[in-house]
Amino acid sequence: MIDPWHYPRTGHTKAVMDRLDTGLTHAIVMFGPRRTGKTEFLRQDLAPAAAAAGWFVVYASLYDVKAPLAVLIHEIQRALADRKGYVQRLLGGLSGTGALKFSVPVPGTGGVEISLGGETPAEEQGAALDYLFDQLAQKKRRTLLLLDEFQEIGTADTDAALVKTLRTKLDELRPKICTVMTGSSQEKLRAVLDERTAPFYRFATEVPLPPLDDGFVDHMLARFREVTGRKLKTGEAMRVFETYERNPQLFRVWLDRRVDYPDLDADDAALRARAELARSEGFLKIWADMTPELRVVTRMLAERQPAITGQPGSERSAALGQPMTPSQIQTRLNTLTRNGIADKLARERVLTDPAFAEWVRARPAEEF
Repeated sequence: MIDPWHYPRTGHTKAVMDRLDTGLTHAIVMFGPRRTGKTEFLRQDLAPAAAAAGWFVVYASLYDVKAPLAVLIHEIQRALADRKGYVQRLLGGLSGTGALKFSVPVPGTGGVEISLGGETPAEEQGAALDYLFDQLAQKKRRTLLLLDEFQEIGTADTDAALVKTLRTKLDELRPKICTVMTGSSQEKLRAVLDERTAPFYRFATEVPLPPLDDGFVDHMLARFREVTGRKLKTGEAMRVFETYERNPQLFRVWLDRRVDYPDLDADDAALRARAELARSEGFLKIWADMTPELRVVTRMLAERQPAITGQPGSERSAALGQPMTPSQIQTRLNTLTRNGIADKLARERVLTDPAFAEWVRARPAEEF
């Protein structure tokens, strides 16, 4: 069952499916910052649309796992074993991987044991991958692999030969097996997809994930009224949505607070949402571990400071109480990027987590 709060990206779903159905492309990559709805799009929009069009669907989230390809192997096997219920369970929130180890019935082996903790030798994972892809290729239906946070293929401690095996199988079996990949780090995605030495060089066509339109707010307010019997002002909700830079997940957290605490006004709900996210995501510790200079550069990133490594950036750093030269700012930017706090978006540096950016913008002057 699709989440009743879900706002469908109908046009984008059709555009992606048209590209795959017509053979215009066999692989698509979509970049979007964290909390912008990539996972929801794959699971709530694309998966059911593909299944309805006759595709066999497999979804795998590679985020924050020790062995990304072991997770992919597990999800392919799970989808093959649960042909009718897999997409429905995906819509309902597919449960975790369960056991840390499982067996793949590779012929002639008595079964290959795969560990999600990363202990399985690459050769054995490769044999399991070969076998399961052959099973997919034998199906009458085409297969659509939905690979969430695909950049983890390159950043995790994954055997290079095993990644090459995956690329080879996907090349051999196209267009019978097509792929849609997402990523929240544009720089890391490019390291996997765009560099000449990258394992997936020139593999996928980039299709941007479009921002949500104003209809998203209308949909959420209508659902709010159905659930609570109360009506919120559209203009007020739009102001909050813009404050969150039109980020759907942050808006949803704010709206949940309005559901749970009827006496809160818009601003108080935003304060509570900010505090709860800060606790759950550990923002205070991240902030406490930063030097004053790093905090200032982080604040400038949160503000989308123009020409941050030029004279305007230097002037803004001085206004925030920590004057720095362009080269000093660049050094701090490099540190934030290495630590996963900042990333490159188009031609500018941004904070990777919009929730953290919103929290930083609200910090008082004495913290810099």
